[in-house]
Amino acid sequence: MKRPVISLGIFFSAIMAFLVFIILLDGSLTAYFRVRSELKGFTEWGEAFTNMGSKLLSNQVKQGENAVKSLAGGIPHHEGNEIVLLAAVLDENRIETVLKGWLPEGMILPHNLIEHGWRVNDLLDQLGRNLLSGVMTVDGKSIFAVLDLDFSHLDGMGTPKILPVLSTPTGAIVWVGASGETAGLASHLRGRGLVAKKHGDRGSWSLIDSHYGERVVLSQEPFLYGLELSLAYPLTALLRSALY
Repeated sequence: MKRPVISLGIFFSAIMAFLVFIILLDGSLTAYFRVRSELKGFTEWGEAFTNMGSKLLSNQVKQGENAVKSLAGGIPHHEGNEIVLLAAVLDENRIETVLKGWLPEGMILPHNLIEHGWRVNDLLDQLGRNLLSGVMTVDGKSIFAVLDLDFSHLDGMGTPKILPVLSTPTGAIVWVGASGETAGLASHLRGRGLVAKKHGDRGSWSLIDSHYGERVVLSQEPFLYGLELSLAYPLTALLRSALY
């Protein structure tokens, strides 16, 4: 009975195929863990941005609140008064007395604008920018106020890679960060004025198609004053950083 014979060519081919498989598997696992590490770093940066950015914006709102209180007390000039575009005393949802700005007395405001607390909504100024509005209680009076936040204060929080975007619940963009690696995507979003709404869990990463021309990894989570923070990064750039 003949013993089975394996040619050296087949043996070495099998060895080479196995080695190639191991190399590809190792490369794939390395790329996978690099992508996970990159996304984890983006998430941690987003958390830091939320904390610091919230403080910067809330400081502006505190100045605006103090200015509204001064207006209610008959003092027209106060630090922070420049960001107060409108202040009016309410009688339920009707404007009773205008303290600053111009709105006709007796005008009825929609209920979504006169909720207590501050929210950036679809109320726009003459330049089409979304404004912050809310109702304060001063000396027992309900005062409707509109503030013009300066989001450029967030520009100093530079990002090495990821692109941060703040938007209203409807997706209208109020601020786009700056990032050297995502300059093209940032320019596209500024021109478009809208950010896609992601499906799935808040804070998780998803892969979505975009009008930018390539797929983007995207995470979205609640920010401050009803805003949402989106973190976006082109897929090709993410894979490139993982492979090289």
